[in-house]
Amino acid sequence: MGPAESPPVGRDLPRNPKEMKKWEYKVITSAVGSGWVRGADDEVELNKLGLDGWELVAVTVGISGGYATPNRTTNHLLLKREKLYMNTDNYAPQ
Repeated sequence: MGPAESPPVGRDLPRNPKEMKKWEYKVITSAVGSGWVRGADDEVELNKLGLDGWELVAVTVGISGGYATPNRTTNHLLLKREKLYMNTDNYAPQ
């Protein structure tokens, strides 16, 4: 690729499903103080997920409130890993 060329993006990417990586996702939701994202135990659990191929890609924090649960803070941990085995025989690109 020369200096004037740019890498493929969007519609220029390969459309053959056998050439594209497949991903699976996991969302872990927990209230703050319930054990996730607090300390050493969380680190152990995240390392176990990492050994299984999961990669933490984002963390979101949401604050919700209401009469029963005022100002409840919730963490959402978003993880992904490459899906290595997938039946693509019936795959039809959108």
